[in-house]
Amino acid sequence: MTTRLINLIIASFVVTSGVAVRAQTTPTPREIINNMLATYKTASSYQDTGEAIVVETDPKLVQGAPRVGKVLVSYRTYFARPRMFRFDWKSSRTRSREASIWSDGKKIYQWMPSVVTRDDTFDLSTREHLDMAIMDAERYSSGAVFPLISMFIKEANVVTSFADILDMATELALLKEESVEGEACYVIKANLSGAPWTLWISKQRRLLRKTRTAYSYGSFDESVETGVRHEFVAEETRRGIKINEPISKDVFNYRPALRPTDVDLTR
Repeated sequence: MTTRLINLIIASFVVTSGVAVRAQTTPTPREIINNMLATYKTASSYQDTGEAIVVETDPKLVQGAPRVGKVLVSYRTYFARPRMFRFDWKSSRTRSREASIWSDGKKIYQWMPSVVTRDDTFDLSTREHLDMAIMDAERYSSGAVFPLISMFIKEANVVTSFADILDMATELALLKEESVEGEACYVIKANLSGAPWTLWISKQRRLLRKTRTAYSYGSFDESVETGVRHEFVAEETRRGIKINEPISKDVFNYRPALRPTDVDLTR
């Protein structure tokens, strides 16, 4: 009887251990990405700060090449459902001033360098279509405006959203687990629309903490003539992320401080 009881205990331990092992199985890259997308899709609000920094470049620098350590863009993101958002940023293309696009839920505004002058003049204007405002902001923000807003608001997509791009990702691979500023993350390699990307997705909160990808620079004609494509690699890190927390409506009822030379086209 004692021997039988011991065997039952051992068998029960083996079965229980097996269940525990299966429960702790690491999810696949596709599961990790899908879980992250679900987090953004159901978020009632979101805010963060971030920046994109050059981490690698061609050993042989050419004219116009960014240097390692250069900050391409720094920014702040705010979002509240269903359609309130704001994206503020600075880059070399904003002439050392802070640009913005935002929506109070009714109107879409943009505050960006004037397309008429080459000085530091900014224009304040409204746009009828959100996707066109996003397209304008992409050029001045090194594309940083696009990923999250395109996942939060369907109308923000000019052609396709970042969620759609992730859905079509190929060559997915879970490289390792790594901490991003104290938060444990899955590190996933992926091919997005033909470009190699690395994604850092937090294990607990299922949020996108960091990305890494390559950008091209230099003359298109030179690339065609020589067959050499110059590239640099940048990492974009998001910090101070708050999700599903109240955001004051004053954030979205924004009004930038205009200088005497700026133009207010909303009047």
